[in-house]
Amino acid sequence: MVKDLHILLKMQSEQAKRDVIKRIKDLKGISTRQCGLEGSDRKIYFNEDLPMSKRVLFKMARELTKQKGYKAAFYINGSVYIKTNENEQAIKIKCESDLEKLR
Repeated sequence: MVKDLHILLKMQSEQAKRDVIKRIKDLKGISTRQCGLEGSDRKIYFNEDLPMSKRVLFKMARELTKQKGYKAAFYINGSVYIKTNENEQAIKIKCESDLEKLR
């Protein structure tokens, strides 16, 4: 099996990063074949490069989301959020104590 290839893009400004991420959202479902890459057809994923502390917080948020049956855990511009249900606004998770309030 071929190991996943990771490509890291560094932007010169936060605005450039936001613009690229916004355009990437339109590409949901893009695959290696659509990009003209050889080999088996595989889906391409795009993620922000989060600092370790945010990665850990996001992992904890995902676990809590699964445990509680919440709608989603996600991050935007380096901030972690949990959406408890479809009708509620997403809750910004700044630290572990914010997760404890949702348990």
